[in-house]
Amino acid sequence: INNKPVSRHQMCRAFAYAMLCDISKDRKVVEIPFNHLAINTITDPMTSVNRGMSGGTSFYNAFHKANSHIDKLNNPDIIFITDGEDHIRPETIKRITDQGVRLWLYTIGNTPNRVLEECSHRSFVIGHDIQKSIENLTESMRATK
Repeated sequence: INNKPVSRHQMCRAFAYAMLCDISKDRKVVEIPFNHLAINTITDPMTSVNRGMSGGTSFYNAFHKANSHIDKLNNPDIIFITDGEDHIRPETIKRITDQGVRLWLYTIGNTPNRVLEECSHRSFVIGHDIQKSIENLTESMRATK
């Protein structure tokens, strides 16, 4: 982007937006970038892809914020992009998935979070092997069709 290297996180967000836009041109995307906070929302793909991430991680805050949007959306899915380095109780995720929401997990790095992986509809690893990561992202797009 702008002649700068693209991070795995940016690549994953770009694929997520492409996947959702390919499914339905009228599907609303609400992104909740999070570290230790989850206070903002983003609805513009380029704002998302250009954004970096840093800081501590709070899965609880991210899922709590996502839950506040679920009832406003038609047939929502959660695409969760993370390095997996936090803890969460399965009950927190179950409250969301019990509402029919599918969780698509994208782990940046080679060690997925076990609880997130078990609660996910589908899980993909975006690791150091770029070719394999692109294959995983492509598979995730096929899985949504």
